[in-house]
Amino acid sequence: MCALLSEDVRLLPKCELHAHLNGSLGPHTVQSLLRLHRDRHPEKEAPGLPEGWNSAAKGGQDHMNKDDTFEAVFAMFPLAQRLTSFPEAVRMAVRGVAEEFREDGVAYLELRSTPRATDKMTEEEYAEALVQEIEQINQEQDQQDPQQIQVRLLLSVDRRQGVKKAAKTISMAKRHQVRT
Repeated sequence: MCALLSEDVRLLPKCELHAHLNGSLGPHTVQSLLRLHRDRHPEKEAPGLPEGWNSAAKGGQDHMNKDDTFEAVFAMFPLAQRLTSFPEAVRMAVRGVAEEFREDGVAYLELRSTPRATDKMTEEEYAEALVQEIEQINQEQDQQDPQQIQVRLLLSVDRRQGVKKAAKTISMAKRHQVRT
C-alpha cells in the first residue's frame, strides 16, 4: 500500500515554491557535478561527500538517510557551492534539479538562489547561467507531455550581506525579471 500511495502522490501535479538551488541537488545531479568538477579541474582534488551521504556502492541509492540530523542535511550546502563554482556547473545544477522535481510530479517550480561570485565567475555570470538554463528548460517544454514543468527564478537577498549587496541583487533581478 505504501508503494502504491507514494506512486500516486508522485503523479499528482504539485507546486514547489521555495526550492534553494544548492539545497535541492539530488544524488544524480551531485554525482554529475562531481564528474564535471574532476573533468574540468583535474589539478584540484574533487570535493568529498559529507558524512551521512550514502555512496553508490551501497546499492546505488545516493541520498541522505531519513535519520540524519538537520546539521547533516545542511552539510551539503558547502559541497553544493564548491560544485557550482563556474557557469557550466550552475547550468547543470539547474537542469538536474528541475528534472528531479519534474520526476516527482512538480509542474511549477520556483527556484531560488543568491547570486555569488567565485574565482571562476562573477555574480552577474552566476545569475546569467541560472536565467539561461531556466529559459532553455521552459522553451523545451512539450505541451503534450503531462509531466511538463515550468521553472521560475527568484534571486534571493541574503540580509547578512548588507544593503549594498541587496541593492545589487535587486538590480540583477529587475534586469532578468521579464526573461524568466
